[in-house]
Amino acid sequence: MKNSRIESVDALRGFAVMAIILVHNLEHFIFPVYPDSSQGWLNVLDQGVFDTVFSLFAGKAYAIFAMLFGFTLSRAATARDSARISDTVSCGVWSCLWGSPRSMPRFFPAGDVLLLFAATEANLRLWVRVLIVSAVAFAPLYTLKEAVMGSDAVICQTAGTAFDMWQKLAFTMVLVSSFVLLYQNGRFRSAVGSLRFYGRMSLTNYISQSVIGAVIYFPFGLYLAPYCGYTLSLLIGILTFVLQVKFCKWWLGRHRQGPLEHIWHKWTWLGTEKR
Repeated sequence: MKNSRIESVDALRGFAVMAIILVHNLEHFIFPVYPDSSQGWLNVLDQGVFDTVFSLFAGKAYAIFAMLFGFTLSRAATARDSARISDTVSCGVWSCLWGSPRSMPRFFPAGDVLLLFAATEANLRLWVRVLIVSAVAFAPLYTLKEAVMGSDAVICQTAGTAFDMWQKLAFTMVLVSSFVLLYQNGRFRSAVGSLRFYGRMSLTNYISQSVIGAVIYFPFGLYLAPYCGYTLSLLIGILTFVLQVKFCKWWLGRHRQGPLEHIWHKWTWLGTEKR
């Protein structure tokens, strides 16, 4: 069977993983060791880098990645059901991690939700509406979150957390809808074209970036964490991303899927005749 792909989905998935690697590098992969002191101008630059990257991507990139992963998982589960495939160990693990994958399509009775990213006139009008609603909702939600966070601890942990989640969701949809709409422009599509390859190997890239980051920052590796402020860490993240993109292009020129994607595909269809 021919494997049809929607380019904007691959590119958006690549965008999400790229954003995740930038955030993770600033966090030193949850190893919060930084230089004891830096020059004044570098402190200002570091703070600007931190504020910008976290405002744009923290809490949003993961949401985009998880959303697309969940939709893809639902698609695979639906394909298994349509082929009348019996349950396997993989379905049991999915159920433990995500809930029943077969229940997800019930929320999208019209069909494959990934087709919403196809460049049809109706879909583009939908994404315009999503962008407008999300952008309008973000400002008041963010303002309410900032106001509530100045209250006592109980309110911060309840209402503050709720408003923070909602404002991040609104901004996430701004990012998604903006990306989908901009992707229809030839210049933008050409500029971010490499993200398609990066997104097709998102699982491999996500796992490998953690390994690379641990080697760079952790004591058992190069232990560069005490020497890397936010700006240098961002540059390391960008360099890692560029090298991963080059590897993706090389690998996909020789293979249909990334190494971990291949294993996941085999696991998905375990016990069936599909390969």
